[in-house]
Amino acid sequence: MSSKTAKKHNRYVVLIVLCICEAMYLLPYLRWTFYDPMKEGFGFTNSQLASLSSIFGLISLFGYLVGGPICDRFSPRKLLTTAFLLTAIGGFWFAAYPPYWACVIIYIMWGFATAVLLWDCMIRVTRSLASSEEQGLFFGLLEGGRGAVDTVTSFATVALFTALGSSIASLRQVILVISILCLIGSVLVMIFISDEIPGSGDDAKINIHEILAVLKLPAVWLISLVILCNYAIYTGGTYLTSYLTDIMGVSVGVSAVVAVFRNFVLMMLGGPIGGFLAKRFSISRVIVACFVFILAATGIFIVLPTGSVALSVVMMMALYLGLFFMRGIYFGTVDQAQIPMKVTGTAVGIISLVGFFPEVFMNTISGHLLDAYPGFDGYHYLFIILFAFSVVGLIASLYLQRNIKKDETKKI
Repeated sequence: MSSKTAKKHNRYVVLIVLCICEAMYLLPYLRWTFYDPMKEGFGFTNSQLASLSSIFGLISLFGYLVGGPICDRFSPRKLLTTAFLLTAIGGFWFAAYPPYWACVIIYIMWGFATAVLLWDCMIRVTRSLASSEEQGLFFGLLEGGRGAVDTVTSFATVALFTALGSSIASLRQVILVISILCLIGSVLVMIFISDEIPGSGDDAKINIHEILAVLKLPAVWLISLVILCNYAIYTGGTYLTSYLTDIMGVSVGVSAVVAVFRNFVLMMLGGPIGGFLAKRFSISRVIVACFVFILAATGIFIVLPTGSVALSVVMMMALYLGLFFMRGIYFGTVDQAQIPMKVTGTAVGIISLVGFFPEVFMNTISGHLLDAYPGFDGYHYLFIILFAFSVVGLIASLYLQRNIKKDETKKI
């Protein structure tokens, strides 16, 4: 094997390791799968369990911003290894069913590990693996790989929990197994992730002036707005499952099957397909096309009459396919917009803080609408909001495409 071929092969090995980093999110989001067993095992109230998730979400949101400059200054191997180890240590402590105050500390640790140490670093390393022409492809493969890891591990932990008797002791074993997986992940990082990536040498460490200069880059804010609109539609769109049952009269069982297909199958396929399309047509063009697609789908939901079950399911799949196509490639625009490599982490931190902010408000808005306007009206108003985000996203993506074409982003 030639050195060039070996180097190309190693890129995909590194990408696989980055996908495995998704395992770090299993413990913070354990309640999604084991809500009732966690309440029983830890003796949590609903409010306590919700507050732990809120603490993790708050740490994560602002951790993106803090993690950016850290990612630009320190070794990716050390950052990712530390992230895995912190997650594992928290997991072993969590498996002892500690009191609530200790769980607060653990969730803070997990938020720090995944947002400050992992996220920005993962995006930067992925960018460094690919040429400018391959950015969409590699980010698409990353999204699909993370989806595959999430799907496999989620089903595996449920199977393990069931096989062990579905008891409090079974949940402890699940937590321990995930923690051990994180230890294995730290070893894989030490073996396959390099200390050096382009732009990360000592002579390329950024200073405060360069951090402030990132804030002046138009592309940073346009990418942020594109991701914000995508994530707002994605979050609001999760209520389409209840829309099928409440308004369209679909059975709970059928609705659950549709939700599983949407959340797992489309998530795994959307990223890689979007990546291949981006390599063929360019990232910015695919994002514009996705927003046109999403705009049409949300518009149809606004005028869709009750009883149109088949069309509503098709539009739901179309909507999420467009969202997942875009999710797999939107961070590839960081390279396409020629944001310097050495400030990638800082730029991604700002973009992530703004882009993922709908997690703070979108569920609240959606829930309020459905409570204040029961039945069809609540969903109708929700679809209008999703349509509005689609319009804003399309406009932002068109401006981003023009920004990239005119090469307005200047080197720092």
